[in-house]
Amino acid sequence: MKRLHLYYCILAAALLLTGTACHRTRPQSPSNKTAATDSLRLQYVLMQQRLAEEADRTVLAYVRRQPEGAFSLGEFGYWQQRTLRTERPDIDCRQAVGVHYRCYDLSDQRLLLDTEERLIPDKTDCMLAIRCALKEMHYGEEAILVVPWYLAYGQQGTQGVGPYTNLIVELTVTD
Repeated sequence: MKRLHLYYCILAAALLLTGTACHRTRPQSPSNKTAATDSLRLQYVLMQQRLAEEADRTVLAYVRRQPEGAFSLGEFGYWQQRTLRTERPDIDCRQAVGVHYRCYDLSDQRLLLDTEERLIPDKTDCMLAIRCALKEMHYGEEAILVVPWYLAYGQQGTQGVGPYTNLIVELTVTD
């Protein structure tokens, strides 16, 4: 009888141990990943990409209508034509420089903005295409830029220039 009682105790202990060992905790999702995709944000990003691709096609179509070789594609994504070159020193982008620029709507060639100001290319909140162009220019030079909206005033626009507006910019470095 004592042996039978010992067997029952061993059997009960084995059942208890195997019963608890089989219950594992469920794996958890990584904390840096969301379970559900933010579909609204994804749709917004896709819409912005489509608008940028359309802007690139529109700008390229304008450039192709110009005489061959008139414009060259800059490394930052805008088209440029130097209308006046000088042998003066390069612009120091850390110092204030005088610029005059006129912005025209690419679709109807309407003057939207005519501005003369002093700005520091590395620190100023002017349009990205102007800041990039100034890094390649010399004092006294003039250039025409064909700029897609995302390198100009973007989706907010500015006073006189609406959002998502592709531009032609006549840029002159005055000093």
